Amino acid sequence: MTILFFMFVQDPVLGAAALTVLPIQLVLLPKLQRRVNALSRTRIKEVRQLGRQLSDQLRERQVNSAGLLPASASFRELEHVRRKIFRLKFFIKALNNFLTSLTPFLFYSLGGYFVIEGRITLGALVAVLAAHKDFSTPLKELFNYYQTLEDTRIRYQEITSFFTGSIQRSGKARADDHKPEEVREFEEATLRYLALSVKRQGAIATS
Repeated sequence: MTILFFMFVQDPVLGAAALTVLPIQLVLLPKLQRRVNALSRTRIKEVRQLGRQLSDQLRERQVNSAGLLPASASFRELEHVRRKIFRLKFFIKALNNFLTSLTPFLFYSLGGYFVIEGRITLGALVAVLAAHKDFSTPLKELFNYYQTLEDTRIRYQEITSFFTGSIQRSGKARADDHKPEEVREFEEATLRYLALSVKRQGAIATS
């Protein structure tokens, strides 16, 4: 805010030129970040599916070509999703760098014209350019912080939704296993009766 105030004090037109590209960044970057978030959710789901498939292979204690096909397909899909994420992230970074470098071009074009016209001095133009150089660095840090924050938020939401679903499934399983006392007593009595019948038949056969 201090740097923006300084640029507006030097020349209001150059200060407005410094803010020309900023709304474009504030509109485009969140939209692209939402696409990255969707791909991150897909990546987390693919990692979970791959973990289940590998755990099933270890549980069966056997490795065959038919059992490895789903795991290899999951590996390929995971690689495809990761490539999409990295391409999109690098595109966001390149777009941000391009828009940030576009502002000095406006300064040189508009400022040079104003210097020729005598509206501002050359020293004021150089001061505005130096101020914008200091302005772009914290702006990039803010955008990097936003991307890291969104990535962490998506991972946290997926983890909490996974544990919430697991707790709900386990609670439902316990509810299904819960039986009235009379039903359990009847089943236990039936099992005891069958065990006694088997013993009696074995004793008769032996005699």
